[in-house]
Amino acid sequence: MKTWYIEDAGGGCRAFSEVLVLVCEEPQLVYSSQVPLTWDDGTTIEQLACQLVKEMMRKAGVTREDYLLVCSGNIFHELHRTLTEENYRWDYHKMDGLAHEIAEETFYQQMLEAGFPAFVRPSDHNYRLFYSFVEHWIAQQPERQRYLKDRVCRAKPLELHYLLRSNGHRRQFCQKCRQNIDPYTPMVEYQYKNNGSRRRSFFHPECTPVAPGKNKLKLQKITFQGEEVEAVIKATRKEGLVCSRCEKPLPPEVDALYWYGPDKKLYVGHLVCIGTEPEE
Repeated sequence: MKTWYIEDAGGGCRAFSEVLVLVCEEPQLVYSSQVPLTWDDGTTIEQLACQLVKEMMRKAGVTREDYLLVCSGNIFHELHRTLTEENYRWDYHKMDGLAHEIAEETFYQQMLEAGFPAFVRPSDHNYRLFYSFVEHWIAQQPERQRYLKDRVCRAKPLELHYLLRSNGHRRQFCQKCRQNIDPYTPMVEYQYKNNGSRRRSFFHPECTPVAPGKNKLKLQKITFQGEEVEAVIKATRKEGLVCSRCEKPLPPEVDALYWYGPDKKLYVGHLVCIGTEPEE
């Protein structure tokens, strides 16, 4: 049984290929791969990174008896899911050892081979400043533009910016129909950036311009006052709530049911008061 470390380097730099490494310290074994600067087959960068790591694992002879320690970075999200589905033994790990050193040095060697001045080196505390030097160096000569990453193919798919979830205690405003989204009802949240600032817009599920790529909405059908209604399941955020059925207190930070009755009034209740737990 071996312990393997999976790390990346260069994701925060606008230029040069991201480096992925698979490293075993005892015995010392090193495998590395690079994400292309561009591609055009519609694969996401997470999917591509997963493919490259799986190929390194195949070459290294990694088995399900081995133990994998994987960086938690976004580039490995698809790999995290795949390792779980394929029953590998793995866990998240903050990289600060041999794998980290090899990944960073391999990424840096790309720059030296391209002619980047060797007296400018990165350190663990100056990555942002170092990357700004790299961008300035590339801007000095037009032919160096070929080292820039293709940000379009690396961009998160648009549907992943849309999240289907339940609203909280505040009314939100639907950007399409211009009507209110009632508290504790299903809605779609769109996250984007405007002039460097994170912004959010909201839609009724039937108004969203893009089908959400993420879903955190939990619903439960219940019978209330002789009618079947749909309740959202959401954690309570404040004290003093009382269950509409058993009239006992609802503690904060526990999942509860929220629904609107025929009288359009909002009700809240314990999950156990309807005799079932929600399906995941």
